Amino acid sequence: MNNSTSLQSLGVDTAPYQNDVMGDSGLRILFISMYCVIFLLGISGNSLVVYVVVRNYAMQTITNVFITNLAISDIMMCLLAAPFTPLSGLLESWVFGEALCRLVPMSLGISVHVSTLTSVAIAIDRYFVIVHPFK
Repeated sequence: MNNSTSLQSLGVDTAPYQNDVMGDSGLRILFISMYCVIFLLGISGNSLVVYVVVRNYAMQTITNVFITNLAISDIMMCLLAAPFTPLSGLLESWVFGEALCRLVPMSLGISVHVSTLTSVAIAIDRYFVIVHPFK
């Protein structure tokens, strides 16, 4: 039984979903596998950045600490956005409970805010290094 048949049995009008591209199984598999690749690369790459900066004293410059902060924010984004966003879209509803329904969007907003502020801090730091190199 496909999604439209199960929705029809519940009395839901399926006309708006007739042209839904995610109804195709091949696209769903591609979509899920791409999210898995993004998740794995995001977690492993950003974890490597954090590991290198934390373990290597010579790498602990102001700019690298900012980059580490960005990497931690990206890890948080990968842990929260990569699993929950596609699942809620594919399942067509939120099945993870009310607590996560409130926590996940808030955490994603915080992560985006931290990334933006860290990028601004890096830009300000680079400005002073370039404009006032000997201070």
